[in-house]
Amino acid sequence: GDYLVRHAQPARGPVPIAWFPGPQGAGWVPFVDRGFRDAIAGSRIVIQATACGDTAKAVQRNLVQNMLDVHPDIRYLVGNALMAEAAISVLRERGTQDRVGIVSTYFTPAVYRGIVRGRVLAAPTDAPVLQGRLSIGQAVDLLEQRPVARHVGPVVRIVDRASLKHVDLDDSLPPRLFAPQFHYLPSPGR
Repeated sequence: GDYLVRHAQPARGPVPIAWFPGPQGAGWVPFVDRGFRDAIAGSRIVIQATACGDTAKAVQRNLVQNMLDVHPDIRYLVGNALMAEAAISVLRERGTQDRVGIVSTYFTPAVYRGIVRGRVLAAPTDAPVLQGRLSIGQAVDLLEQRPVARHVGPVVRIVDRASLKHVDLDDSLPPRLFAPQFHYLPSPGR
């Protein structure tokens, strides 16, 4: 929200945006929604419409298309990373990628590629890979009965094209060839 307020500041009059916080009923959505609304309060940013939906790319793509059909004056699409990813192709298909900006509420490999290519303006990162490393370190310290800091975590940073050279991507994104592996052994009799 703060980034968007600064980015849209030269505009005269209201700046209409579409807001895609994520699935209705998801535990994290109220926090993201409240934080975003607080950040844009008193600015020229006006939420023209809100669309909630599952964070599947196809669902988000449909939400973006519907939003742009109903509100053609939208200047920014703001919301979850799957919306941002889907919006890149929707805006390109419509020829509006130079008129409508995209801002994501979190940082993923696809959002990173969008920022590098100039298709996504920005996204915050809370360095989830670093969070994992910190958690393992704390667990080891607890097991080995060493003192453990109760509140520790990385600083949330905004990633845009200008800040990319200052962001340690290894703290925020999985390794390039990372693929999750799941292994489930059902208990006997199931």
